Amino acid sequence: MASNRWDQLLSDSTWYVPAANRLAYQLDSTTADPTPVSDQTIWSIGQAEGGRFTGQSHATIANPDGVTNSSVTTMDGVVTESGQVRITFTNPVGSTVTAIGQVRSVNGVEAIEMQMIASNNGSYTTHWAYMLPVSGSTTPSASVTDLGDQTSYLSPKYRWLQDTSWKFNSLGPRTNRTRGFFTISGYRKGYFWGEGLERGSNETFEVLGSITPEGNFFLNAIDKDDFELRFSEGGLLRGPRRQAKAKLRPYTNNQDQFDLPLRLRRIDAIQGKDLITEGGELLAIASRPGAANSAIEAVAGLEWAGAGGLVPSDLEWNGEDGILVAMGVFSDPGASWLN
Repeated sequence: MASNRWDQLLSDSTWYVPAANRLAYQLDSTTADPTPVSDQTIWSIGQAEGGRFTGQSHATIANPDGVTNSSVTTMDGVVTESGQVRITFTNPVGSTVTAIGQVRSVNGVEAIEMQMIASNNGSYTTHWAYMLPVSGSTTPSASVTDLGDQTSYLSPKYRWLQDTSWKFNSLGPRTNRTRGFFTISGYRKGYFWGEGLERGSNETFEVLGSITPEGNFFLNAIDKDDFELRFSEGGLLRGPRRQAKAKLRPYTNNQDQFDLPLRLRRIDAIQGKDLITEGGELLAIASRPGAANSAIEAVAGLEWAGAGGLVPSDLEWNGEDGILVAMGVFSDPGASWLN
């Protein structure tokens, strides 16, 4: 088998989660929002050849009360010449979890940036981290407060995701398409959560995901009725924040999940001619608050039905960015803005 540029980096190596990336989030069916937990994972990798490698993973998750849950899984991974990584973790009973990522240079060290979601005893845990190699002088920190020079391992630039709304539709055969929307209600250190609605079936779902400092957007939708993973997809978030969009690909090949690529775009930031409201009613399109115009037309890709039509529950003028931002839930999730 031909050698791979990463074989030497991976062979006979040990990897750990730095203190700055120990944060993970766990969601169960009894809570409205996910719970922050601590996840320290140690990889022990054997010989790597041609970009393929195997090993063992030891993960310890601690909840806010200090209760820990440890697991040991086998690893079967591959890394491409461009540094893309996919690892399958298999537990002793044969259940698998897949993690996706990329080799990146951070603080002068080659790190393996990973994102994943796993189910366990009625809950879902999602974690993203830069896995770092253990060297002779490295001792993995037991404290999540001892960050040192690890601020570059955090993901603060996407804090604007909080209180944003998104439209998605699938790409592929018309007979198996889906579309809908979701709102991100919370964000912290690269993690986001919220809820959404799938059109047609009108099924509601919880959102739990992560985004890396480089913009890798990892979206998971968990059905509210049976608490099963409806879809799990990842891709690069592109464009300025007011026009952000992405094309997402399925994260796993689970037959129970929706498996077509998704097109995603932000829908709650309106630029150019902005909308103004008074008392919750759509009055006009205007270039700034206080202006008046009787015309009502499509703005930034949103189709507004005119007087008495679809309106956000609340709008807020952002003078710094010169836009009007829809802050609340739209009055009719099935109206023409989702077409």
